[in-house]
Amino acid sequence: ITYPYRDKGTYLKAVAITDYLRNHYTYSTTTPPPPPGTDVTDQFLFQTRAGDCEQFATAMAVLCRAQGIPARLVVGYLPGSFNPFSGVYEVHASEAHAWVEIGLPIYGWLSMDPTPGWTVLPGAGHTRSHWVLGALLDYLATNVKVPAGVRRAIVGLQKGLRSTHILQDALVLAGCLFLLWAGSKAPRLRGRGRVARPPPAPVPDYQNVLEEYQHMLSLLGRHGYNKRPGQTPSEFAAQVRLATVARMTRSFEQYRYGPDSKASADALAALRDDLRSLRESLERTA
Repeated sequence: ITYPYRDKGTYLKAVAITDYLRNHYTYSTTTPPPPPGTDVTDQFLFQTRAGDCEQFATAMAVLCRAQGIPARLVVGYLPGSFNPFSGVYEVHASEAHAWVEIGLPIYGWLSMDPTPGWTVLPGAGHTRSHWVLGALLDYLATNVKVPAGVRRAIVGLQKGLRSTHILQDALVLAGCLFLLWAGSKAPRLRGRGRVARPPPAPVPDYQNVLEEYQHMLSLLGRHGYNKRPGQTPSEFAAQVRLATVARMTRSFEQYRYGPDSKASADALAALRDDLRSLRESLERTA
């Protein structure tokens, strides 16, 4: 991958790795988990060739380090979209993401994103580099449901905004004012004079499972079983070698990382029974 850039420096090698992953692998959130004992990165690179952002970022970090490029995995959120009405950036849970930072001499850490269709850098339309009208158009284009004809008009206005001609700027401003007027007439935005807001999202059920798992880790820590920061839950369970710990770990992984995060009352009761049994067992052997 990096052979053509062997004498070109760290940055171009990292770009080559990024482009290779973007162009030869597929983004997917439905790939099955790897078989037990399988290296996740090897499975992604040589078998499935598809995965989510964490698998893309992990693979890139490994490939960069194999080339002697300092690299680290970063998990966080994308910049979100600027709301010109409130003056803040809106970041949603769906914008959780993983990417890579590479270390460059003099410049320090630089963010790079190997996942197809994603980028961790703010787009050109952000208000930092454009006047507020551009931010307003971006917000309307991405956050407000409007008829197809109005959406096409918004796209046209965004293109016109890139021009520096005074006449086109005036037309853009007039079009934006029209869109604001049309939006005020939309019934969906009118509910006794207030904008309808969705109800707050409920706390995911896996939080209850997470609490029981944390109780288990605290209990084991008091009896000399301490989970290292780099250990996965499965690795720690294999180290402890207790059936109750193995069951609780499988439940935790199922509801924390699986497609269904809703734990039933029976599942939570089983976790608490296992935790009680573990406590009694450890106290007997203390």
